[in-house]
Amino acid sequence: MVGYKIKGEDAIDGTESQLSSNDIRERVAYLESERDDLVETYNEAFEAAKLILKRPSSGASVKAAKGALKDWEADHGAELVELSAVENSIGRHATLIAEDSFEDYARDYFESMGDDKAQGWPYNCIDWEKAAHELSHDFSCIDIFGHSFYYND
Repeated sequence: MVGYKIKGEDAIDGTESQLSSNDIRERVAYLESERDDLVETYNEAFEAAKLILKRPSSGASVKAAKGALKDWEADHGAELVELSAVENSIGRHATLIAEDSFEDYARDYFESMGDDKAQGWPYNCIDWEKAAHELSHDFSCIDIFGHSFYYND
């Protein structure tokens, strides 16, 4: 299993096979920065409109900024809430492996232990589903957008 590096601007939707706590952190920081920029734009528009209008919330730039913030919340608000909760639940150096990729992870983990003979008998007779199940006891489990991930620190 080859790890895939998520960039902060890449959405996380729970369909990834593997994530790191750093991927989660970077995405949360990216989303918070986007949201903060929109809030700042709204506040600046409101303050500017306050100087010239009796009802600053009726100004065109204020309405546009408010609409942009509302659209952002509709598109990304749930992702930010979910990923913030995940970030607070896992350790700083966690690796998250999707439940449906965990058997491959177990096989790769075993092969990474360095046994050059791991390709032949008796290793090709291993029940990898059962081995993955046994290995999963050393991991915690968390849901991300309805998809289960095993993780450890």
